[in-house]
Amino acid sequence: MSTLFDLLFPQELLSIAQSIMKMKRKYDNSIPKLLLNNGYLKCTKQLYINPIKNIILYYTKADVKNNNRQNVFNELIHLNNMYSIGCNQQYQLIYGYLNTKINENNADSIVLHNVTINIMSGELLLRHVLDNYNNIIFNISEEINRSFSPIQNNTNNSN
Repeated sequence: MSTLFDLLFPQELLSIAQSIMKMKRKYDNSIPKLLLNNGYLKCTKQLYINPIKNIILYYTKADVKNNNRQNVFNELIHLNNMYSIGCNQQYQLIYGYLNTKINENNADSIVLHNVTINIMSGELLLRHVLDNYNNIIFNISEEINRSFSPIQNNTNNSN
């Protein structure tokens, strides 16, 4: 589907932009699979537990609205209570989201019911929860370079 304004832009650039956005969505949406590949077990759509690293993670792509944060924190505390019954294991509770402002990597914490919940976002979150973060980023970077190098070569050849 196109609009009148699409005709004002070079069609090759629109095609490249669409490819970039498609790839970005693909990588943004791949985080749950990466979590599963890194030892996390999926409890609900957004709750993950890593019994090896003793982490309970509530992951979402974007920060939830302030009025819903309490529900997120309650879910984390509830899951922590369920897994802590009968064992002396302490879990690190993390509320994490991917989308941040450019170059913003937030880390904060809150204490509720004598339980600390870490709040992390962006690259800081991914570095913390994914053991092989550097390899993942390297592989994605290589894939992006392979995908767009023919475009760059065609552009350079036309000069």
